[in-house]
Amino acid sequence: MTEPEPWQALDDEVAQWATPPALWLRDDDATGPAPAVATLLDVCAAARVPVCLATIPAFLDPEFAPWLASHAAATTVVPHGLGHKNHAPESQKKAEFGDHRSIEEISTDLRDGFDRTQDAFGPRFRPIFVPPWN
Repeated sequence: MTEPEPWQALDDEVAQWATPPALWLRDDDATGPAPAVATLLDVCAAARVPVCLATIPAFLDPEFAPWLASHAAATTVVPHGLGHKNHAPESQKKAEFGDHRSIEEISTDLRDGFDRTQDAFGPRFRPIFVPPWN
């Protein structure tokens, strides 16, 4: 027996539901156009499932916003930290926004991440913080 295409199992499951699922999907670490992101957007668009892209604001490709506009109508974009940089000591759990930094540093990076994401994506932006490494 051969394995179905990666998305076929999801397609088969959703096709059995009486009503569309009340869900959305999130993709982390997005920085620019990519085949995997295009696949996610296409599959979700076909199933009318909204997508939330958690982007790394410090590394956004300038072509990402126009590319996204041509690929997906129901896509929200949120900041996934600022630079996805670990500031925790090596012996501790990774954290970009942990208590290893001052509140001033954290606040500055949060504002910068929000501003960069909003500037790049305009109305697709939502002020939702998605911390790297949870």
